[in-house]
Amino acid sequence: MTKFAKTYDLLMKISGVTSGLIIFFISILIFTNVILRNTGGFSWSWVTEICEYGLSFSAFLAAPWVLYESAHIKVDFLLHGSPEHIRKKIEVSINLIGLIIGAILFYLMLRVTFEAFMNETLKIKSLVVPEWWLLTAPVVCFLLICIEFFRRLTIPARGSS
Repeated sequence: MTKFAKTYDLLMKISGVTSGLIIFFISILIFTNVILRNTGGFSWSWVTEICEYGLSFSAFLAAPWVLYESAHIKVDFLLHGSPEHIRKKIEVSINLIGLIIGAILFYLMLRVTFEAFMNETLKIKSLVVPEWWLLTAPVVCFLLICIEFFRRLTIPARGSS
């Protein structure tokens, strides 16, 4: 395994583990808030907002890892019924389409994030957060998805599309 492949493998594992840890901490936060509300008569007003942001980050971090592990839901009846040479063409087409869509979404999210950064827009709810902070997860997600689809086009995949 090359140094890039090892680094990439580690990055994908970190992405998946981080997503799981976010869900774990959200669970602990909700549990604690419910206990405080039911025993102490108060709750933290910011918990719901943190959970919303956490769920979003978790989903965007999990997506590239799920694709990397080929653990996503796929309808591949067409692949199983096709001859090998047709199957390879279908897989290449799927990966190429995925790369193109991922690249478009990466570009659009990068533009939106950059505009939010330049305009210094804030997300104001219970917490005041620079909007670009919240937009970094989709940017990272779509970049990693592009890398994964490119890897699948150039290197024998760990699993089929």
